[in-house]
Amino acid sequence: NAGVASFHNVGLDCQNCHKAGTGIPQFTDYHTGYNKEIYTADGDRYNEMYSAKIESVTIAGDVMDIRLSANNTSIVPMVTVSFYGWDTKDFLVSCHTRDANGLRMEKTIGTANALFTEEADSVPGNWHVKLDLAKYAPADATGLGSIPEAIAAGKIRQAEVAVLPKLTLNGLVVALDAPSKTFDIGGNAFADNYYQGSNALVSEDKCNKCHDALATTFHSADRGGNIVVCRTCHVVTSGGSHLEMQSRSIDGYVHAIHRFQAFDTGDIDFTDPVEKKRYEMHIEHTFPNFTIKNCEGCHVTANATTPVKYNVPDQSKSMPHLMSASDEWNVERNIGDVPEYVAGPASAACGGCPRAQFIKEDAAGELASFNSHTGTFGTLSENDEDDVVLYGVIDKIMGMFY
Repeated sequence: NAGVASFHNVGLDCQNCHKAGTGIPQFTDYHTGYNKEIYTADGDRYNEMYSAKIESVTIAGDVMDIRLSANNTSIVPMVTVSFYGWDTKDFLVSCHTRDANGLRMEKTIGTANALFTEEADSVPGNWHVKLDLAKYAPADATGLGSIPEAIAAGKIRQAEVAVLPKLTLNGLVVALDAPSKTFDIGGNAFADNYYQGSNALVSEDKCNKCHDALATTFHSADRGGNIVVCRTCHVVTSGGSHLEMQSRSIDGYVHAIHRFQAFDTGDIDFTDPVEKKRYEMHIEHTFPNFTIKNCEGCHVTANATTPVKYNVPDQSKSMPHLMSASDEWNVERNIGDVPEYVAGPASAACGGCPRAQFIKEDAAGELASFNSHTGTFGTLSENDEDDVVLYGVIDKIMGMFY
């Protein structure tokens, strides 16, 4: 009580006013004891009640035929298609990457997208769409020409078809799982365990021990339950837009986030004591402790009962990553201008943690030494504004393996 007269002076017991019969909201209206995006009032999970499914995928010529279903006809699905590079876990062409005409391989049922057509037999609960691969025009810097040409050249061999099911109940979009399936283009059939199932890199169940429904933490509730779907947007061919000097790939992003590197530091006013203190408090956190077991918080092996293997990624199964440049701060710091780099997967993924720590500590020397080390014993090339270097490095490195 600061001695300022107001309605709060009637007493410090909030429930003198916030109680039934007053017309004033009660705290139980806000603090229900459960997340309304994830659970019903009875404690049932929406993702166990409602679901979407990819029924079939086939290719004839340049046209991909996709059939979807759901157990609730009110679900509005978005179907996405991304293409892996070679036999790696990374996407050479992401559903979320716009082509030269500004189009994405993302189709929300009921909306127009020139790459897709909704077939006449498509009805709520059983949808049927076709994607014309030849209509997608990759940027010149990629050197791909077109999706069919990249397939013919052996650069694209698998696609990831995903469904983001949006269901609105009582005015709220609820948390559903986003299923996906890997499609082997040459075999014209689904491919089992392609960096999923027994070959999964991380466990969604482990993630949700903290997040409960992962997508609701950072994004929208229709993107959950599937790290592969996260990876279709968090791709190696983009730098970290919110995280300076990191890759936007899920590898770099998750490591840096769990090391509590701050987002959008170029937007922080470090001359404001409150903003400065918030930043300092944020970067003091880490996940979830200070040991090597941090890795076990997410990662799995083929046999989940055995320890996680703390090794760098298989360089033949991961593509080079684009790393964002440094942000421009409104105060001086030791770390100067760092350009966009194209780095190897070990530097981008495993290196996401130590790089975040060097950034947090403003340890310019250690950061420069780390980049030099990964450049000497791996890949580190300054990118150009047209991404020609990026795709040139990808071609050169992957050409060593395939």
